[in-house]
Amino acid sequence: MALLNTQNKLRALVPNFTFNLGFSGKFYHAGTEEEDEGDDMLLTHRKEFWWFPHMWSHMQPHLFHNVSVLAEQMHLNMLFAQEHGIPTDMGYAVAPHHSGVYPVHSQLYEAWKAVWGIRVTSTEEYPHLRPARHRRGFIHNGIQVLPRQTCGLFTHTIFYNEYPGGSKELDKSIRGGELFLTVLLNPISIFMTHLSNYGNDRLGLYTFESLVKFVQCWTNLRLQTLPPVELADKYFQMFPEERDPLWQNPCHDKRHKDIWSKEKTCDRLPKFLVVGPQKTGTTALHSVPVSAPASRAAFPFRHLRGDPVLQRPQLPQRHRLVHGLLPVPSNVSTDFMFEKSANYFDSEATPQRAAALLPRAKAARRTHQPHRPRILLVPASKGSPGPSGHQPHLPGGGDGGPLIAHRPADPPEPLPQARRVRHSPGAVANTLPLTPGTHTQTHTHTHTHTPGQESTPLTWSSG
Repeated sequence: MALLNTQNKLRALVPNFTFNLGFSGKFYHAGTEEEDEGDDMLLTHRKEFWWFPHMWSHMQPHLFHNVSVLAEQMHLNMLFAQEHGIPTDMGYAVAPHHSGVYPVHSQLYEAWKAVWGIRVTSTEEYPHLRPARHRRGFIHNGIQVLPRQTCGLFTHTIFYNEYPGGSKELDKSIRGGELFLTVLLNPISIFMTHLSNYGNDRLGLYTFESLVKFVQCWTNLRLQTLPPVELADKYFQMFPEERDPLWQNPCHDKRHKDIWSKEKTCDRLPKFLVVGPQKTGTTALHSVPVSAPASRAAFPFRHLRGDPVLQRPQLPQRHRLVHGLLPVPSNVSTDFMFEKSANYFDSEATPQRAAALLPRAKAARRTHQPHRPRILLVPASKGSPGPSGHQPHLPGGGDGGPLIAHRPADPPEPLPQARRVRHSPGAVANTLPLTPGTHTQTHTHTHTHTPGQESTPLTWSSG
């Protein structure tokens, strides 16, 4: 059998190299007589390969809105595997057409864990298919998602002489081109091909045998293969910063929108953010669209869960987003979802998440009149008034400055966090001048601040 022979050849060059075969049980013995014989031969040598469940009928998981119905499809595939002695203990699965992996379809993750005990999957869609060099991994609901790479082989590329652009294009990709660079520039690579690539002219076997030989001839790389769970553990040891995903609006990418459940909608995602350091009036700004008499809300506004000590509404650095609703202006027929973040300037994660969710957003900057200047990002000394003229304080009364300065040697976690927020302007201060600058995507709104009154600007830019 050509597949097994090639695997044995590659094991001489790549320790532990093993083909990982996916199965959709509904299509067993559904081809020609010769193809059915091939099915039987694969099962005869089933213990020579690794196996992963695809989907029983190759249905896309995002089309299933009920977890139990999705699980039933998986159970059918499991019964098929048990009937034919296919090993199912690899902890790895792949969804047809990347459906449900990213954008995340929570029902898929729940069913995977319940039926198969899945711990690892992969996709080429996070954060986007192109550019390929930007693909990353993430972890969701306990399942590690690895970035998957393309190799130029698809269901329709089955004949060497009919390869798009000619056979020279495939060989160029292998010998120093895109496929070679993919292996060279990614310490961990996962490739997925299709059944048709191993029949006909067997381009799958030709491509990877040629690639491994070229890499070993022209580089000092030592290639090896790890089982999926070990590979995922290794990946996130190397790239721990990728564990938490950067969520995006699926409607910004056509490929993502195509595998996004029709029961979900993008218009409930935030259209803008209210951001700013502590004590700079962001809560007041936030309260205006919520309490304006002309407001009409499709859903009641809910404050974001805040820090247990500072009790500040903020954009979550992890988990899902919680949405508030901007009242609809008289000349606009669309609801505007928004959120408020007080940790935007003292967290590295929050600006990244905001940029991922709102990649085309513009900033609306709030300033005071020149005779009452206010610099929002000036470091405050211990015990001195904060940037808004208010003394730092903690809930329950007392001066937050001395309390934080004289904290115990081993304080509870919220206390150091409070100190960082109160007494540091955040990493963004290192990149900003002390005098306000201009930016092509910045809109400035000026208003008068009356002593004793909370600042409440009533205008904002639609960007």
